[in-house]
Amino acid sequence: MPSTHELLILLIVIIAIWIVLKMAKLAIRLILFVITIAVVVGVLWILFGR
Repeated sequence: MPSTHELLILLIVIIAIWIVLKMAKLAIRLILFVITIAVVVGVLWILFGR
């Protein structure tokens, strides 16, 4: 049976990993959003800028 201290460390590690994954998901979504906007602006600029 693991001690309370080990269980606490395990819980903290799991929470930390969960937060990192959540932040990574958010960051990827944000990057994709920025890329999409850049592509749309670029296409519009090419179509109407000439």
